[in-house]
Order: sequence, then structure tokens, then C-alpha cells
Amino acid sequence: MIKKLALLALTTGMLAASLAGTASAQTAPRQPAKALSCGVINIGLPGNVNYGGEYAGQVEQQYNTCNGQASAHWQWAGGFQNSHPGAWVDVNIISYYSAVYGYGGGYTYTKDVPTGTVDIHSANPDAWHARAIVNNCGSWALGTEHWYGGQDWDGPHSGGC
Repeated sequence: MIKKLALLALTTGMLAASLAGTASAQTAPRQPAKALSCGVINIGLPGNVNYGGEYAGQVEQQYNTCNGQASAHWQWAGGFQNSHPGAWVDVNIISYYSAVYGYGGGYTYTKDVPTGTVDIHSANPDAWHARAIVNNCGSWALGTEHWYGGQDWDGPHSGGC
């Protein structure tokens, strides 16, 4: 009988300790949620450039969610890089509603050609698109025109000659 009482006391003590640990864990202060990460994202769809019947590459708009800056990014097509050494691309991030724009340019010797950044709120309304032209030939290719109020205003347009 004494052994049974001792076992019952031991079991009851372990259960009480277990419940006490659970209660303290439930009442512990909550840690604040971690901040969402930020970075550069692509906006809309890219515009393609054809040069002399050959696909030269594409331009797209990028947005830095950390600082509210937009830019344009050009990427040469590998085959075009090989067949047209020394070709040049002009790349811009522009808005029809602002005199501010970001410019970039580069030869086929570099795969990626970025522009400088612009504050999206330097245009009113804050709608932007990326554009590019190869060797000043033909028309500009345009990536999606994106209004930072929440929607795309115009789709991409191919360019070139």
C-alpha cells in the first residue's frame, strides 16, 4: 500500500510539473513576427527586340521593394551576342508623366545591361515602363507600363528593325 501511495505521489508530481511547464510556455511573451524580406522583383512582361530578323534580346522593368526604386534591365540573346560583336543597346526606365528617367547602355560584350534607378513617386501618376533600342535601328521595344497604384496600364511592345 505504501508503494502504491508513493507511486501515485510520484506520478501526480510529474503530471503537475508537466502542466506547470505547459502553462509557463503558454504565458511566455510572444516574439514579434519577422519582417518580410525585400529585394528586386520583375514587373510585368518584357519587350522583345528583333534586329535584321534576328532576336536580339529583351527589356524588362524591375522594382526594388526595399527602397521604392524602379529600373530597366536589358538582357542580350546569346546567339545575337555571338553573331553581332560590338552591337549597342540604349536602355531606359521612363514615365510619360515625368522628366526623370534612368539610362543605361552597353555592348554585346556584357550579357546584362541595367539602367540607373528612379523613385517611382517622381512621376504623377507613378506609371513607368522599360524601353530599349539596338544600334538606334527602328522602334523602341517597351516592357509593360506599370502603374504603382496597382495595375498594368499597357502591355509589352516589340521593337527593332
